[in-house]
Amino acid sequence: MKRVYPINTHRRSKRVLLAIVMLLLLSQVLASDQPPVPLRPINVPVPEAHKERIARWIASGYGLGPFQPSLEMKENADFLLTPALLVQEALSDDIVITYAME
Repeated sequence: MKRVYPINTHRRSKRVLLAIVMLLLLSQVLASDQPPVPLRPINVPVPEAHKERIARWIASGYGLGPFQPSLEMKENADFLLTPALLVQEALSDDIVITYAME
């Protein structure tokens, strides 16, 4: 005679197996005597340029957060800054700027 198993037995056995595996992993993590190994060695020197880049990246996230300016905003800023940058470049090349009289 063929034995009939309830449907929930298979699911229940998976849950029990998963619980046992989770308990084993948790016990291994808690029982370890050594501290966790850092991802990067502590004594490796970091170049100054890299430190500055990291500092700028961190600081940029605090000012505006995840703000991303739109293309229209970038174009407006470019429109306003271009004349000032051209004048600054001309002055740095010792060019005398004259304006037309009306």
